[in-house]
Amino acid sequence: MNNIFKKYSTIMLFDVETSGLSPFYDEIIEFAGVFITSSGIENEISELIKLNKHSRLDSKIIELTGITDNDLMRKGISHLEIANKIKDNLKGDVLLIAHNAQFDIQFLLELFKETKNTLSNFDVLDTLTILKDRKEFPHKLSDAIVYYGLQDLVSNSHRAIDDVKATYAVLLKMDEELADIDKYINLLGFNPKYSLTTRLPNVKYVAQPYGSNIKLYNK
Repeated sequence: MNNIFKKYSTIMLFDVETSGLSPFYDEIIEFAGVFITSSGIENEISELIKLNKHSRLDSKIIELTGITDNDLMRKGISHLEIANKIKDNLKGDVLLIAHNAQFDIQFLLELFKETKNTLSNFDVLDTLTILKDRKEFPHKLSDAIVYYGLQDLVSNSHRAIDDVKATYAVLLKMDEELADIDKYINLLGFNPKYSLTTRLPNVKYVAQPYGSNIKLYNK
């Protein structure tokens, strides 16, 4: 991935845990990001975030993440604090990397909008899109960990920093497997059974049905 490292001033691989599925109604409750160079991980952020839109977490979110209302009250920082912390680490041309990037980036953009920050000049790389092009269903991060034999090294714990480091390990294995990672920048696959409600700027969306034998970047 050396050509990618040379192109961008900042590469942030990140993950969010949220209070629900809607970036407009729900909110980020945990953020983790690692900042990557050709030497590996250079810096990282891992923070719980206080609730702002809701008074308490749904019991299903607590069960899934292990994060409680008390955790957020005692250890969480404000929306403005986390937005500023992220913004301070994003310099120049930015590449954002996540597993199911559409979901995470929408929440990030809403956070920035709410706190009157802006995020511009960013490109997108989605490891989920790459995984769907290479492996049979299913395609969760936990499945990618198994596909690439990383079970003893990383885990999909539904805690943001663990999931970020797992995604990074998967990405490195993907790059070893086939040197076409750069072709997926600003290319997102979507399930044609479901309509796209929002689109990220500068991103090309291509229908990606299961079982296709044509690489998405060739469609």
